Amino acid sequence: MILALVSVLGGCASLQGVLVPVGGTIAGASQVDMLVATTRKRADPAEMFSGARGPTLAFANITVSIPPPSARQIGEVQWPRQVPGNPATDFVTLKADVIDRSQALAWFHRTLRTAPKRQVLVFIHGFNNRFDDAVFRFAQIVHDSNAPVVPILFTWPSRGSVLAY
Repeated sequence: MILALVSVLGGCASLQGVLVPVGGTIAGASQVDMLVATTRKRADPAEMFSGARGPTLAFANITVSIPPPSARQIGEVQWPRQVPGNPATDFVTLKADVIDRSQALAWFHRTLRTAPKRQVLVFIHGFNNRFDDAVFRFAQIVHDSNAPVVPILFTWPSRGSVLAY
């Protein structure tokens, strides 16, 4: 019984460091480059932004690699089983740069010019999400919808628990 309890609780623990960029991706993988605006506090590179409130609005430019269609189920985020993740089978981060407001605006204007209809998709994640969960879920939505949009993620403080706001 103790062994069963330990394995259930171990399965609830989230893998740390999934947003640390990997060295590259593979042929057939897709990439989603997004702008992130957040009210979260800066954290170590493994977490990037914590669930605590930050003093001001912060920005990041993140690129997520999504495995080839033959290696994933549409509509699902394929979390790495270990860090670093495997771009052949997992969602992995290729770039995760904290940027300032002027860099965010430059990214936005540059990317908007490449969008066919100059449309933007802003995703505000749901209640009770961690930062890494919001990043990977939005990358999955943008990729799987095949929408020709400028992807912008807005995240707000949470530590991934109902009681942790």
